[in-house]
Amino acid sequence: MLKLLDGTRVWRPGLHPLVVLKTAMHSISSNARKHNEASPIDENVVVDPFEADDDDKTPVAHGKVTVTPEDETSGKQQMAALYAAFGGDEDLEMLAMAWADGLRGAEAREALGWDEKKYDAARNRLLRRLAALDPDRRPK
Repeated sequence: MLKLLDGTRVWRPGLHPLVVLKTAMHSISSNARKHNEASPIDENVVVDPFEADDDDKTPVAHGKVTVTPEDETSGKQQMAALYAAFGGDEDLEMLAMAWADGLRGAEAREALGWDEKKYDAARNRLLRRLAALDPDRRPK
């Protein structure tokens, strides 16, 4: 709105106000994304103010990552697709939660209380479902 009011953006006569606002917002966000991609500075990382202890003369900076609304929406969509791919299979859901907690192999198997055969069967089913969701994904 400010860009339209100060004359930076032009409101062509005869256009519906919502069309003008949508076009201006799209253009401004597109320019901001292009600027962020071309910039050597990561706009999503904010540095907290310097802190210095009384004993220490060296200032310390702590980084803080901000999550954009696009990241949040994308994460929610990916989680919804993941749980839809599980199809209500409780074993796959439990295994995915264990993996999300950073547990792998024997550690995950013990946390879930499964024997080796059940764990391997669930792991293979989960990997097949993940491969079906994103066939271009490269395994580590």
